[in-house]
Amino acid sequence: MNKTTKVIIAIVIVAIIALGAWAFMAMRQSTDQNKSSENPTPQTETTPPAEKESGIGAVVVYNEDGFSPGIFTVKSGQTIKILNETDETIEFASDPHPTHTINPEMNSGDIAAGGTKEVTVTRKGEWGFHNHFNPSKRGTVTVE
Repeated sequence: MNKTTKVIIAIVIVAIIALGAWAFMAMRQSTDQNKSSENPTPQTETTPPAEKESGIGAVVVYNEDGFSPGIFTVKSGQTIKILNETDETIEFASDPHPTHTINPEMNSGDIAAGGTKEVTVTRKGEWGFHNHFNPSKRGTVTVE
């Protein structure tokens, strides 16, 4: 084999490898796109659509880590549903602690362990809230 033939064979081999790598990457990208369409990125939506239709603007869960979501927005006239997933009584209360006077319509009263309460908010603005029995657990709601 002469030198020219060896160069041509080497070029053909490199071209075949490059074509194979390109085909592999195209196939992999197509597979990744199919997976993402099968499992779309979860939305930050915290309220099931049926509850939104019934006037529930947000569902807030309280557990050992505090309120989740800790920051959220509702429309004036909507209801905030508070779920207590702890073994202790809590009280969803507006700031400031301990008077709860910044937006009294948010004050739920006691929520027993495993219980639920709802508060309807109408005053527009940004309102801090906390668990009266553990004021370090807090959050913020914006009422539009």
